[in-house]
Amino acid sequence: MAKKLKITILSVGSRGDVNPLCALAQGLRQAGFSVKIATHKIFEEFVTQQGIEYAPIAGDYKELFRSEAGYRLLEGKGGFNPISNEVFQQQLTDGWSASLGSDAIIFSLLAAWGYNIAEALNVPGFFASSMPVSQTSSFPFLKFGSFETNSSKGVLNYLSYFLLDFLSWRDKSQILNNFRTQVLGLPPLPFFGARYRKNPPLQLSPLPVLYSFSSHVIPKPVDWATSQHITGYWFLNEDKNYEPPQKLVDFINNGSTPIFIGFGSMTTRDPQRLTNIVLSALEKSKQRAVLLSGWAGLGQTELHDNVHIVDNVPFEWLFPKMKAVVHHGGAGTTSDGIRAGIPNVIIPFFADQPAWGERLTNLGISPKSIPFKQLEADKLAEAIDIAVSNEQLREKARHLGGKIRSEDGVASAVKIIKSYLE
Repeated sequence: MAKKLKITILSVGSRGDVNPLCALAQGLRQAGFSVKIATHKIFEEFVTQQGIEYAPIAGDYKELFRSEAGYRLLEGKGGFNPISNEVFQQQLTDGWSASLGSDAIIFSLLAAWGYNIAEALNVPGFFASSMPVSQTSSFPFLKFGSFETNSSKGVLNYLSYFLLDFLSWRDKSQILNNFRTQVLGLPPLPFFGARYRKNPPLQLSPLPVLYSFSSHVIPKPVDWATSQHITGYWFLNEDKNYEPPQKLVDFINNGSTPIFIGFGSMTTRDPQRLTNIVLSALEKSKQRAVLLSGWAGLGQTELHDNVHIVDNVPFEWLFPKMKAVVHHGGAGTTSDGIRAGIPNVIIPFFADQPAWGERLTNLGISPKSIPFKQLEADKLAEAIDIAVSNEQLREKARHLGGKIRSEDGVASAVKIIKSYLE
């Protein structure tokens, strides 16, 4: 009987980063692999509840986003990697400890240092991302909301990836090269990073990239390599054993169909102001809503009967029962909103969120997004009105949702991984 191959998944970030990787881990387990997820302590219970082996990685993005550095990051004033050098060094050490004995390593965007661990173990590595980050002439880095047809801009688009890659590499290059030489026993990477090494390890060249989104949402750029795979979304399907609170069920059923409003892992210096904007917009638009408190701690005030607050609820259970969803545009929440087949209203804070907002607007399933810095009750009420009443927008959302539900991104990803390992 052949032994089970051991795969370690390295994940750094928020709950939205961990969710799809847990879905992938379950698919790999069902395919006969032994799988471990290494991530932050705050997610240990969540990972183990899925029946997946857990290992710790330093860092707590919930606390980070509630710190001054986190606020600056969300306000667009932070750097490439807001965590301290000490925490970053500990993440490398933790990732190495978790990966020992593995037959393959899968690493997420914020754990891209997993590449070095796969090299040291001399095992295959896979890069997993919920947003497109491979160089292309179709759109600049983190600007995938619309596709470019101007050839001169296409060159600049392509170069933007090399520039951002270099800048992010230089930010932590000394720590990473020390880790390679002192812990992993590897030679240092060149000045411009791994992309420019002369003799990359065979098992990592080319590095397989697994994109956990749908080609119905972002078509594969024509200049991407065959090693860059769009698999479809990786949904965890937490709702199978979910038993909702009776008060939530009663709220949904006793009145007009509500909308959802929540900003996930995003935080704000003034959660009361954001709560007031939301409540005022609901009053102006005459809508009922399920409000997610989230990491920002919204709703810490007296709420009207048209609002029900929740701390945690599986979106795959909740969203199909909503009329529309209002959120920050994180990749995970966006995928659940699209799958539900209802309009999205995006209030982007930073990073890839503005691009998801623009993408959904161009797909015709969302009104124009409202940047968080510009959020006002009147603007939000107007966007909600469009989302709940524009029948053309609602029909496009229903149509795209059906396409997404017909895909099995996890199965596609598992098939690709097996093909490389075999």
